[in-house]
Amino acid sequence: MFAAEALDLVQIGVRRGAAAEFAGALQSLGLTPPEPGEARSAGGRDLIWLQPNTYLLAAPRGAMPALDALAPFAALVEQSDGRSAFILSGPRAREVLAKGCRLDFHPRVFGPGRVAGTTLAHVNAVIQQLDRDHPASSAGRESPVPADDQPQFRLIVFSSFAQHIAEWLGHATASA
Repeated sequence: MFAAEALDLVQIGVRRGAAAEFAGALQSLGLTPPEPGEARSAGGRDLIWLQPNTYLLAAPRGAMPALDALAPFAALVEQSDGRSAFILSGPRAREVLAKGCRLDFHPRVFGPGRVAGTTLAHVNAVIQQLDRDHPASSAGRESPVPADDQPQFRLIVFSSFAQHIAEWLGHATASA
């Protein structure tokens, strides 16, 4: 199963020599800088590692906090209209991703909190496996948060490719 996810997104580029100050300012949001290939979550917001000193802050639409404390230490670029997000979930989610991506999505390798920038269905994408207690894991669901055998992935692509990814996900989930 997949669905579009309405997010506010801000790309953050930490200024040279300001990593420690940035980390201190980030604590005002309840977050710490993630390690490579990881995301940190707090208060319904995710800080997603993209590359050294570059992150993507994701929050539910309309819930992005004020980022004034970060501005002296980082370049902040609003990306909400430039990128689109999807949630892919269910027992065959890893199988669906494997149809369009060469990453190893086995739970021992790519578990909750892991992130990768990669190519999915010939499109650049950021793929994040959500933790079981992540707010997006239960959004729009009547049942409880899925079990470990029903992972949830967030897929973030440039908005110009959102239609392509939605169509690809439709085909890939139908044949999984």
